[in-house]
Amino acid sequence: MYRGINMIEHRFNIKTVSPMDSLPRITEYFHSVINSTDYYYSCGDFRQSHTHCIFHYTLRGSGMTWIGDRDYYTKPDVGFLNIVNDENCGYKYADNSKEEWEFIVICFDKGNTRQIVKEMLDTYGPLYAIPRDNEVISEIINLYTMSPEGSLTKNESYQLFSRLIGALIDSKDNDRPGQSDRLVSEAEKYIEEKLDEYPTVNSVSYALNVSREHLSRSFRALTGISMKNYIASRQLSRICQLLTADILSCDAVAEKMHFSSGSNLIQFFKKHTGMTPKEYRKRGIEPFFSLE
Repeated sequence: MYRGINMIEHRFNIKTVSPMDSLPRITEYFHSVINSTDYYYSCGDFRQSHTHCIFHYTLRGSGMTWIGDRDYYTKPDVGFLNIVNDENCGYKYADNSKEEWEFIVICFDKGNTRQIVKEMLDTYGPLYAIPRDNEVISEIINLYTMSPEGSLTKNESYQLFSRLIGALIDSKDNDRPGQSDRLVSEAEKYIEEKLDEYPTVNSVSYALNVSREHLSRSFRALTGISMKNYIASRQLSRICQLLTADILSCDAVAEKMHFSSGSNLIQFFKKHTGMTPKEYRKRGIEPFFSLE
């Protein structure tokens, strides 16, 4: 499940008095300080009978979480959601980290917890930047002051879960003024810098350390087009420049633009412009990009 050395952990169960299985509730809490690249925690090590979910929040240092083939770096004031017993997710001490990684984890279960968390992951992705002075985050951080015999009423437990989910949604839907603008500007700048390296939505979101879902949603909201189509339009403009300025074969242009082959570049170009690169060279006019 997890391994580690140089690890300090304060961990205890949180009892809910007279719980109702139809209501989500907090079940466990732990506060850890890690200083070892050997540390990892794989949610896939849980048996399928385990159904709880976790919210992991970094207080100091940095770590890494993974879901599927995507890695996300977590830094102070950033939390992430995970579903346990999913073999494709977990978290670990970052290989390049040079300081202790301090974090808290809160577990919740029962009711429609799993459905809610899955929908959060599908809609917003796993990462959430939310300051520790947020009321519900402060309350969760301070849970470590509870004694191991501490307990919550079923309403307190349910409300804490509900308020946490609400705070995470707000952190995505109510970006601070200019935050989305800066994110989209950074994405556009990165795409231009990497245009000859076949950038993708995944590679851009990875470079900016944000979830694909959040970046895609912010990009469309501010530009009116999908990020995938924006990348395609910039690639097409670059291909047109190469076809006009240089006497290069399609294979040479494809290699320069990191397409797998000249035929794939021709297919891409014709799909979006209605003409082949050869026809474009003959006409000498800028094609209309169809990005529907």
